[in-house]
Amino acid sequence: MTGMRAIIGIVFLAIAGLLGKLGLTSKSDPTMQAILQAVGGSTVRGTAVVTLIKRGSEEHPRVRLLITGATKGKTLAWHVHAGACGSSAAAVGNAPYPPMTPDAEGAAGANTELPFALPSGALYVDVHDDAAVVSCGALK
Repeated sequence: MTGMRAIIGIVFLAIAGLLGKLGLTSKSDPTMQAILQAVGGSTVRGTAVVTLIKRGSEEHPRVRLLITGATKGKTLAWHVHAGACGSSAAAVGNAPYPPMTPDAEGAAGANTELPFALPSGALYVDVHDDAAVVSCGALK
């Protein structure tokens, strides 16, 4: 599994570099990153990169999320929360987060700009199915 973590980290660094060259990032790219770990016997792992995009006087978070190890075709939800993994805090913002549907290899992703600012303080990203959180990571 250590090799997989290294590969995921290299992929995200390459994506961040490419996005910077294309001018699709803010000055602080990436603003925050999270390594999502499997929770409760799940095999779902992944990474999230949050970049703040200037919209007038506000900064909105663009979230790029990639997961692996999920069940093909099973829709998964994800959210940004205030606090720490396991705290069961409410999702940040009141806009819908786009769901993810894993492909045949169990990989899925989301790339979206959320229409609200993130609060200050500790934040985390979780991924969950209908029953429970399957993956979680602190944004740093």
